[in-house]
Amino acid sequence: MFQQLQYFIAVVETGNFTLAAEQSNISQSAISQQLKRLEEQLGVELIKREGRSFTVTPAGQYFYTHGKDLIREVDALVTRTQQVAKPNEAVLRVGYLQNFGSSAFLRAVSQFVKEYPQVDLKIYHGTHEHLYELLRDDKIDLAFNDQRRALSDDFINEKLVTTEMVVAIGLTALPQNINQVEISDLKDLKNVLVIDESQRDTEEVYYREILGVQSPFEVVGSHDEAEMVLASNRGYMLVSAKNQQAFNSDVTRLLKVTLNGRPIMQNYFAFWKNDNSGYFVETFAGLLKGHF
Repeated sequence: MFQQLQYFIAVVETGNFTLAAEQSNISQSAISQQLKRLEEQLGVELIKREGRSFTVTPAGQYFYTHGKDLIREVDALVTRTQQVAKPNEAVLRVGYLQNFGSSAFLRAVSQFVKEYPQVDLKIYHGTHEHLYELLRDDKIDLAFNDQRRALSDDFINEKLVTTEMVVAIGLTALPQNINQVEISDLKDLKNVLVIDESQRDTEEVYYREILGVQSPFEVVGSHDEAEMVLASNRGYMLVSAKNQQAFNSDVTRLLKVTLNGRPIMQNYFAFWKNDNSGYFVETFAGLLKGHF
């Protein structure tokens, strides 16, 4: 029945028995016979034949939609099985959000390479949009990223953690008795972004429209440069509360931050494509979730 399902999907997608037969490397009469046998086994009509054309019945549409899901699952199963059998040939490409800074990702990497030393683990980093593009274009297998867009059914969206955002700021930039600040009250200080200049426009839209930042922006190339700006009381950074260890407490402090009186929250996920759900992708995602 599995082979017949593949023939049926080819017929539906091409809309033509001849083209479907050519794609499947069998004759038109053979593919017609296979579809008739499939209908007999199911006891339902999948295709209503109308001379040389046809329409797909409601039952046929249901079988087509869920049949495609089954094909994907079988393909993924084959891939996972091959990866387990031949780990020396496996490559896993993962990307992480460069400004998050959590040790959980590093611990997941360390545990993975310890348990699977034969897998070639390649690590990339970038902004949200850069990681999204790498994942979309099949240049990485999994991305550890924040959530800035609606979750897509094209991806596995494994939620890892929800955290508050905090402000990293110079020790004397604000009065010492302040331990919480409204984001609008920082408009006279620069919001520091550790990104490539080419990513400025996209990041600024997110910070303005989602996080409520009213400040001018300053783009720097490294975390050290950012801390220089903070230490001189010229700016601040909005970061996850999980990122506290990334800042030198001798020159900066962390304050709770609110937008219209409410904490600014952010979700972080492991994302990977539905059709790329291999054994090592799922294993790494599991380790990452465990460390969070």
